[in-house]
Amino acid sequence: MTVLMRQRVLASQGDLESAQFLMTSDDQLAELQLGQTVSVFDFAYEGRNGQLTVWHDSGRAAIDLGEGSLWGFWDEDSETILVDDGNSRRQQFNTVGEIVAEYGR
Repeated sequence: MTVLMRQRVLASQGDLESAQFLMTSDDQLAELQLGQTVSVFDFAYEGRNGQLTVWHDSGRAAIDLGEGSLWGFWDEDSETILVDDGNSRRQQFNTVGEIVAEYGR
C-alpha cells in the first residue's frame, strides 16, 4: 500500500489539483472540492491497481478495485470502509483493499 495523501486539507487550487492528479476514478474526482480533508491510498489488487479515497469531513469513502468505485462509510478508528452492495451483503475493506469482514442481511 502506498499513502499518496494523508488527511490533507484542500485549502487552495494547487492542493485540489494535486489531489486530482493522484486520483484514478472519475466518480471520485468529481467529488473533490476545496476545503475538504482527504486521504488517498493506492494498492495492488489481484494484479490490478486499486485506490481508496477518504473524505474525512463527511465520513464517506470510495474504494476502486479496478472495476469502478464502491462507496461507503469510513471508520476512522479501524481505518476501514464499509460498503453495501444494495442487495444482501455488506463488506468492510482496509486501506490495502483486503476484505476484513462480510455481513449478510
